[in-house]
Amino acid sequence: MHATSNGFVWVVNVQRSHDGIHFYVNLGAHPLGLLPDVGLASTFKEYQCAFSTRVGKGWLRKPLSEDLAPLFTQTEAVFRREVQAGVENLRTVAPQDAVVGTYHAEFHSLLFARICEAYGWNEQALRFVDWGDPHTRPGASAVREEFALLRQRLA
Repeated sequence: MHATSNGFVWVVNVQRSHDGIHFYVNLGAHPLGLLPDVGLASTFKEYQCAFSTRVGKGWLRKPLSEDLAPLFTQTEAVFRREVQAGVENLRTVAPQDAVVGTYHAEFHSLLFARICEAYGWNEQALRFVDWGDPHTRPGASAVREEFALLRQRLA
């Protein structure tokens, strides 16, 4: 499920567990300005988002009751606040603290550099570029090219 507001695409993904009995709720948020085409917002996947989280542990698969509706609403509100705080945190966080431990750290370093650039935090954007470029996997030539283009824009 997708929604756009406040400059972000918000994604909710309900994922079945391996046992087929439980499910997970994954949430994602991605700045619209970083999409190559705003039309992609309706097809963007949670795992592609700059910010993502999993809600709770595995829940049993059963029809959702109205009792769960407030939980989803509260969770969404908390996630939106955390994303806004996370964006603000990018202004000063050390790049390695923001991306170490994430899947494809160089990809997130590039995303965070772009977010910083969009907010006019060019020095911090350059820090993400300088950290992410040497940590890029050998086969990820497109990411290396993106780092080089971003570095040129920031110079």
